[in-house]
Amino acid sequence: MEVEVISRSGNGNTKTELMECAIALFEEHGYDNVTIKQICSTYGISKTAFYFHYKTKEDLIIGFFGNVNSDIEQNMAMILKGETAVSQLWLLTEQYVKRSVETGVNVSREVFKVYLSNRQSPLLPENIYLREAMINLVERAQKNNEIANQSDILLLYETLIYLMDGAGYAWVMAEGAFDLIEKSKSAFICLLQPLAAI
Repeated sequence: MEVEVISRSGNGNTKTELMECAIALFEEHGYDNVTIKQICSTYGISKTAFYFHYKTKEDLIIGFFGNVNSDIEQNMAMILKGETAVSQLWLLTEQYVKRSVETGVNVSREVFKVYLSNRQSPLLPENIYLREAMINLVERAQKNNEIANQSDILLLYETLIYLMDGAGYAWVMAEGAFDLIEKSKSAFICLLQPLAAI
């Protein structure tokens, strides 16, 4: 089988492009079926260069949410255009969910497996990259009477993260049999009880 070389954008971010290449291969062929040699061949890089950026395939998966966080930072202007704090909170939350959908069930399954095995998950409420921003949005939504749920702010934030993680896990277990974004939005609405459209 001839492997197509992925063209590089030339923006100088080899590490990110290498991860994107690997994620695409994982989604197409399954994580266990893709070798480092195949990643290197597809991307057009030597194994030595690969090991400069990543020690293992697992490191690629661990870095997955680092890319999500970078994407969210780039989309922050769009997120802040939300008319209310609760709509901004949803737009922020949705970014994490969309990344799972975009990369698919196979990659999401591997993300869960890797995080379960190393027990240092960025999916835990205390490890979410934009934790403080999300907590502040929950607080603002309560103060502005945008949500009916007036429970403890930290409890609401933690429950929201657990709901999103649970929806993602269920989606992977169901082999993507339902719309993860819609299911996550329904859970978000059920928990926070927005008093206006989000």
